[in-house]
Amino acid sequence: MQELLRKIKEDDESAFNELYFRYFNPLIHFSYSFVNNRDIAEEIVNDVFLRLWLKRKTLPDIANEKVFLYTAARNASLNHLRTFSTKRFKNMESFLTSDHHILVEFSPEQYYISAETKSRIVKAVNSLPPKCQIIYKMVKEDGLSIAEAAEILLLSYKTVFTQLQIALKKIAVVIE
Repeated sequence: MQELLRKIKEDDESAFNELYFRYFNPLIHFSYSFVNNRDIAEEIVNDVFLRLWLKRKTLPDIANEKVFLYTAARNASLNHLRTFSTKRFKNMESFLTSDHHILVEFSPEQYYISAETKSRIVKAVNSLPPKCQIIYKMVKEDGLSIAEAAEILLLSYKTVFTQLQIALKKIAVVIE
């Protein structure tokens, strides 16, 4: 079990706060990709952390806190969608057009991106199929590995890898 989770299991509030502040915003963005509503995403993530704290004494051994939290956020987001009879992924347009960092890695000399290029990238990412968008966001923005994204989304490594390659190729064509 990772150190922070071990400390949380022992009622260490400072460890809980550290875990909360480390993952709160990334999990909101991840949950938002399912529910398309920031307030609901925040509520879902807060509920995930509340359940974690309330059940801290009975936590199983968790090998990877990031995968555990992303999986919990995914499940809570999907449960929310089922509750409100929405079975598809929502449009990510408002998230992708916000002022978050651009979703492509650039070399130092390419660091500065013009507004026009940013707009083309956003349009390219927005045109991807929903599952491809989520995979791209998880790996390129949230910094998850392909294996972690596959585990969270209950997909094979090869499927996630292939979807990511499709996304990168489509974006590369747009920015060339």
